[in-house]
Amino acid sequence: MFQDFDIFAGTLGECEFEDVTKQWSNIELSSAQLELLDFQETIEVPDTITPNIQYIAVYPIPPNLNQSITFQIVSDSVTRTRLKAVFTDLDDVPIKNLELSIPSNGGGFIDLPDPDFAFGTVYRMYFQLIGGTESEVLYQGFGNLFKCNSETINDIEKDCF
Repeated sequence: MFQDFDIFAGTLGECEFEDVTKQWSNIELSSAQLELLDFQETIEVPDTITPNIQYIAVYPIPPNLNQSITFQIVSDSVTRTRLKAVFTDLDDVPIKNLELSIPSNGGGFIDLPDPDFAFGTVYRMYFQLIGGTESEVLYQGFGNLFKCNSETINDIEKDCF
């Protein structure tokens, strides 16, 4: 679904199709990608148990007009983690940094009515989930997304681009 844009709807780590790009999966990021995430952290995450992150769910992809994206973490324990993310264009030029405190076995919301995100433009989000007693990276990866200019999405080409 949405493969023409290298984007998959309602992306979940256990989807029935194989996403060859490994979007929203726990993967090693390159040194250049990690450098994009090297910005000053402003959110404190208390030292807690280190959760075993089983998967994340990111939905809906694509979001419609004035809709937020849910970034949900599924793990073996309930504790707080920090989502550290950078949004770039597809040439990896940074557009916006983001930090959220998210409970594992819970979710955080990324507000995309934000004026920094244009309709019909594909963005890439590099992210890390940080937590545990050592503030370690628990999960990291990337995913592509775009924002549609419509309340309902019936046709990606017409409603989003």
